[in-house]
Amino acid sequence: MKKWSLMVLTFLVVFGLTACGGGNNAAQNNAGAQNNAANTGSAVKGSISFAYWGAQTEADAIR
Repeated sequence: MKKWSLMVLTFLVVFGLTACGGGNNAAQNNAGAQNNAANTGSAVKGSISFAYWGAQTEADAIR
């Protein structure tokens, strides 16, 4: 029983340290993507659409 408890505790500690030790890779990936776009001379292109409830004057104010 003690051996089983020790194995489970060890697993939980290792899993916890692995899950919490990832760092901030999202910021590094974003910076890399921006550098790639700058190096190729391309810009990010796209469109944003939205829906609203109300009068046309409200839509104009949002735009």
